[in-house]
Amino acid sequence: MNAVPRTLHQAVDQAPLNGTYWLQFWVLALCTIVDFFDYFIAGFLVSVVAPLWQMTFGQSAVVLMAAGVGGMVGSLLGGYLADQYGRKRVIVSCAILCGISAGLVAFLPERAWELFAVLRFLTGVFISCVYAATVAMVTEMTPTRHRTVVASLNFVAPSAGILVATLSSATLLHWLGWRGVAALAALPALIGLVCVFLLNESILWLISKGRDAEASRIAERRLGISVDGLSIERPAAHQLGGSYAELLKHHTGRAALIFFVWFGIASAVYGVYAWGPTIVSMARGISTQEAARLFLWVSIAAVAGKITFSLLSRWLGRRPTGLITGTMGVILLVIAAATHSVELLGFPAFLLFIAIGEFFTEGGAAQISPYSAELFPVRLAGRGAGIGQFGNGVGKIIGPLGLAIAAGTSNIVAPKATADAILPGLLFLAACLMTTVLAYVFLGVETRDQQLDVDR
Repeated sequence: MNAVPRTLHQAVDQAPLNGTYWLQFWVLALCTIVDFFDYFIAGFLVSVVAPLWQMTFGQSAVVLMAAGVGGMVGSLLGGYLADQYGRKRVIVSCAILCGISAGLVAFLPERAWELFAVLRFLTGVFISCVYAATVAMVTEMTPTRHRTVVASLNFVAPSAGILVATLSSATLLHWLGWRGVAALAALPALIGLVCVFLLNESILWLISKGRDAEASRIAERRLGISVDGLSIERPAAHQLGGSYAELLKHHTGRAALIFFVWFGIASAVYGVYAWGPTIVSMARGISTQEAARLFLWVSIAAVAGKITFSLLSRWLGRRPTGLITGTMGVILLVIAAATHSVELLGFPAFLLFIAIGEFFTEGGAAQISPYSAELFPVRLAGRGAGIGQFGNGVGKIIGPLGLAIAAGTSNIVAPKATADAILPGLLFLAACLMTTVLAYVFLGVETRDQQLDVDR
């Protein structure tokens, strides 16, 4: 039974998950889904536009990589803005800007690949800004007793966004054309407008900024909390701000932890998705398109893993869950590398072990989004999420780049597998994922059942 709350922070942390909470939960999940739809739809658009515009490989690569580079910029920028100006303000404004920049692709003149790349860069910036603020918002609005499970489940949404992008491309490109599908990418702007009316600012962020009256008003109106008799934590004047320099100085180990955890997982996941279908097509002698359809089972296993370990982390804890998922991911990558040319009952062993591996690897990814914010005081939580997403962005580049080097090709966007390169390539990904395991071993901190800090 909960003790009688003495502070507003305690009262908010003991509040039930009422209708207001779930409304915000699903609005933020929908916002994440459409944002990641925008991020991944570009690959399908480029596959159509490149031949029409007679784009070279280098031009296509610039367009595809632009969003990733923009994401690295946006992760740090979004973390700063969310801590400085509030979670809601960043989510609303950047979701609208994301929709505008992504939707404008539909109106590009022929062969304007440079503008295409610029718009993709801006889309990547705004998506990462929204995501960093969303990580902090979801983590802070979820009571401690529910946060390990419920906050983690919210971050199954990126996988749903990828699935929506894939299905939209498979079903709508033929009917709407590439410009029509590109126009659908304006959806985040609509969701951003909805957020103006349905989201309230993070109460814990308001407390951390000394904005007591606003925090009390939202707590009474949205959560039904009576603030009479409750004291409010009053952070010292020097604690109202914050910077990346302060975070790196006073929370060095935690910053390194979340960077390397994200880096290792992103390198392995994006490397597998860049190269996996090609390996399957080589092993079975089928087209890459047919292999990609088989690879759908890998995506299904990944979603199942995210849901499973979001639930299990409540009993296992953040650090043990990370150790289990990371270690199993490494082991299964090594097994997949050793059996890439083997079939089990007519089924490629590589695909089986990669699917099981992604169940663990991406299962571990679901819990590290809220973990990125839990590790830091509320006034620095946005920046913590930003550092995590920066590591994610670095991994997205390093994974495919390492595979390209192993395969002896200059194609870092979609490296082509060769039989001789499969073993060293997959071992490289296993080594990257091993950085996640080592980060948990030497730097891991348990945050389960720990109330978020608003006053230090």
